[in-house]
Amino acid sequence: MKYFIYFLPFLIISFLSTSCLSSSGSKNEIKNPLYRAINKGQLDEVKQFIQDGINININASGWSHYPLEYAAQEGQTEIVEYLITQGAENINIAFQLAMSRREYETAKLIYSYGELHYSVLEEPLGYRRMNTEEKIELFSLITDNQLSNNYFLLCAQPDEYNEIIEKYNIDISSIIKENGENILNIAAKRNNLDLVNYLISNKFNINSIDKNGNTALFYAVSSAGPSINWENPFYEDQNSINVSTFTIPRRGSPPFPDFQAQAERGNRIINIIKILCENGINIDSQNNLGWTALHLSYVRYADVLRELLKHYNANTNIKTQAGRLPEEFYR
Repeated sequence: MKYFIYFLPFLIISFLSTSCLSSSGSKNEIKNPLYRAINKGQLDEVKQFIQDGINININASGWSHYPLEYAAQEGQTEIVEYLITQGAENINIAFQLAMSRREYETAKLIYSYGELHYSVLEEPLGYRRMNTEEKIELFSLITDNQLSNNYFLLCAQPDEYNEIIEKYNIDISSIIKENGENILNIAAKRNNLDLVNYLISNKFNINSIDKNGNTALFYAVSSAGPSINWENPFYEDQNSINVSTFTIPRRGSPPFPDFQAQAERGNRIINIIKILCENGINIDSQNNLGWTALHLSYVRYADVLRELLKHYNANTNIKTQAGRLPEEFYR
């Protein structure tokens, strides 16, 4: 008891200092006048700060969030919109923060500006405690029903696929992105082994290609590395080879690696490649640049993928339009 009485003043001071802060803010953020205005939803004050020359793409809080990110997590939708129109960056992080805090109207607004990285939407949106119907309802709300219903299959469990297809009148063979991607491409690059299995067992055209000539095998191989910009994924001329990738910045220290999860993901990638190869995909299909999946595997991906493709008799002598063999892509 005497120890409690001794520490009581310190406990009171600690309580009073933290109670003066927002439930979601940090001490540094609330002390900063711009962040304090954001926290209180004072749009006019925010506008004045920016008119006075404050750089909204510099973290002035002394903490972890930039102004747009902080406004998104606080659900200050009008301020979020104003900051975006003023050139605020880190829109992907802002979207993720709004989603994680269940500020769905704010997330919907951010989505409407159309600058999100595709993987933010193609993965289930962090709603782990929702059932499939709840996920679909939220997905529809955020995207304002502008995306293909085929995406609903990414929210579903394998035993729900038939029900979801029937309920939402889904044509699994349809093109669902402007670059010609279909649901098999997306399932392959998201390592969704169950969905790949389902599509193939339901006679999906396994050799369908996107507008750049890439089959699902290209998507499966690429899923072992950085996220590719599939709108304009590859480049090659006489002097250089390039794979166009996205980097989504993240805040804070990286988490301790989950080696079991990484191993499971690696096994899913390998199994998807096996399924595709064993069910009739053209392993030597060339895209618009003359690349095969084997060429792509040499650019930046693990040796095991190259050996797996060779196991399924991938042709090592095919040249690209620029005259390169797969082994010349090795980095």
